Amino acid sequence: MGAKVLQHLDQNSYQRIQPFLRESLEKLVGKDAYKVESALSEAVINGLEYGVKVRVKINKIGNQLVLRVKDNGVGFAGNTTVAALLAKGIDQVFLECLLAENGRGLPIMLAWMDRVIYNQVGNEVMLIKKLV
Repeated sequence: MGAKVLQHLDQNSYQRIQPFLRESLEKLVGKDAYKVESALSEAVINGLEYGVKVRVKINKIGNQLVLRVKDNGVGFAGNTTVAALLAKGIDQVFLECLLAENGRGLPIMLAWMDRVIYNQVGNEVMLIKKLV
């Protein structure tokens, strides 16, 4: 599969392409497609919250699905935050954010993807899922 790049997405255009993404992910991931779609949606929602537009890149490299979401915001200490959440444990993090109005996006990404890596600026996240 060649890389699929979706440029300059805003909330409306993302909603329009969700059926295409869902279908593509079902073909690639199978029964866990809904988990990958949820993690991807959380990354896009976060990107739209902190930037005006986002870019989504989907690529299959060997037996791995690599999803990259980049926004044009200022970023944050993504890898530090990921490390802190993993150190605390995903179950504990979910308990703490269960009733919160926000803050569940990154835990969802961590729970359902094999790796979550941010760029140095913190405005691009790479979500990696091993394919079976």
